[in-house]
Amino acid sequence: DLEAGLRRRGERWSLDVNLFAMEFLGEILPVGQLTYIGTPLRTNVQSSWRRGVEADLSARPVSRVQIGITATAMHARIVSFTDDASGQTYRDVPPLLTPSFLSTQTASLDLSRFVSIAVVGRYVGNSRLTNTDDPAFALPSQYVADLSTTWTRGAHSASFFLNNATNNRGYASGHVAAGEARYYVLPPLNAMLLVRLGI
Repeated sequence: DLEAGLRRRGERWSLDVNLFAMEFLGEILPVGQLTYIGTPLRTNVQSSWRRGVEADLSARPVSRVQIGITATAMHARIVSFTDDASGQTYRDVPPLLTPSFLSTQTASLDLSRFVSIAVVGRYVGNSRLTNTDDPAFALPSQYVADLSTTWTRGAHSASFFLNNATNNRGYASGHVAAGEARYYVLPPLNAMLLVRLGI
């Protein structure tokens, strides 16, 4: 695992950038199918790697506003993968459920000493559901945004969350069964109220 980073700080901003290279021998990877009790099937691969860059930028342009963005761009490969079901060997393929790009964006505004609002957006690039790089078994890219407002007074607080505010279709994960791609679908537009009472 090789990493090198840069950290910069200003009066109202901060930036962290990290380069990484993870080289694996004998990595145990899921194969995209489940056992009869629902746990992922796994296998060893002789050699694999993940290389990329991570960045984290946050800023407070004015006292009541906070913004931030994190992003990861990654290139990952399995040098050689043999599918036990077919016996076929695939070379230089991406590991399953490993998107090449993902990012989170946040913004918050303090309306008063006690009330704030925030928005959080999450983008996840497409990825494969198997280690064969078959485009028929893919987890699509997705963008989901959540809104929230929070009231705080001393040790007490109440937060209202509007999750998946744009009502986009998103997927938490997926696998392959009976030759078909199957997905774990994220909930559509939904709301939640959270109250904390300090004692």
